[in-house]
Amino acid sequence: MAAPGPPASIHPAARIGLRHDVGTQPWAEQDEMKEYLFDEWEIVVGQSTISRALKEMGMDRKGRRREGVEAWEGGAE
Repeated sequence: MAAPGPPASIHPAARIGLRHDVGTQPWAEQDEMKEYLFDEWEIVVGQSTISRALKEMGMDRKGRRREGVEAWEGGAE
């Protein structure tokens, strides 16, 4: 059995805060999301960590819900 990886950079409480922040500011860039995590939680993360967190929360790279984006991209034919 392989050893577990390192602990998550964004702990559960910070993840909830990030989800709320993205929900109230859907136009926020990933750099702004990184700033939020540092300002509120003193967590320093890279761009890929933000991308993974958004994906795990069911959002695209801009913080939008994936279901809506996929439905829009598929178009109504």
